[in-house]
Amino acid sequence: WAAGPWSSCSATCEKGVQHREVTCVYQLQNGTHVATRPLYCQGPRPAPVQSCDGQDCLSVWEASEWSQCSVSCGKGTQKRKVTCTNSQGKCDAATRPRAEQECQDYSGCYEWKTGDWSKVSPAHVPLRPSRGHEVPKRQRVSPR
Repeated sequence: WAAGPWSSCSATCEKGVQHREVTCVYQLQNGTHVATRPLYCQGPRPAPVQSCDGQDCLSVWEASEWSQCSVSCGKGTQKRKVTCTNSQGKCDAATRPRAEQECQDYSGCYEWKTGDWSKVSPAHVPLRPSRGHEVPKRQRVSPR
């Protein structure tokens, strides 16, 4: 028996079949092989067909970096681009990464406000005499 190479899978995605040529051959004295009738071959005939799995439907998801939070004071959302990158564009939706998620950012909730200068209260007066010291009044202001 002489078996040729397997063909490519008949399906690019999911189950398919592959074929090959299987021939009964006889070897001449000069080393040349000649096809002959199958009844002259010994042993079991190799399979001319086999099942195969197409590889193009393997899920290959690609996700970009997360965006900044949609708000700067409180709860918001972040987004990213998720793309199926297999050659057929057929990815398993069940394995798709999230394209959106919740986020929290409180960096923009508060800001410092400064007021007019005031005289230093007696408790803060230095021990040695000096000119009056002034410090700015500051207070934290709640959400805008």
